[in-house]
Amino acid sequence: MNSEVYHYYMIGNLISWIEDNLENELSAEIISNKSGYSINYLQRKFKRITGYSISGYVRRRRIFRATLYLCLTGKSIAAISKCLGYRSSSVFIHLFKKKLPDHTFSIQKE
Repeated sequence: MNSEVYHYYMIGNLISWIEDNLENELSAEIISNKSGYSINYLQRKFKRITGYSISGYVRRRRIFRATLYLCLTGKSIAAISKCLGYRSSSVFIHLFKKKLPDHTFSIQKE
């Protein structure tokens, strides 16, 4: 297997692991430890392959999952933020509002 194919494979496996662990703390350090590569090396490879930094990818996936939870469950945003590994619901709400239009919050109220 050439190195380019291997890197895609490695990042693909890491993305699967991230998806399975979105509710846990997922810092770049934790993810790099899981991969066995240094933070800097992994950040470069991850960004080149996905177009996102590791933290940016995790943030986007959590926001996407939160949107699903808002639409499909009766949970509050505070409860959803805890489900997705955020220590502070205010930080999560800030990120959520920044990424999604205002009408998303009306979904929860309906």
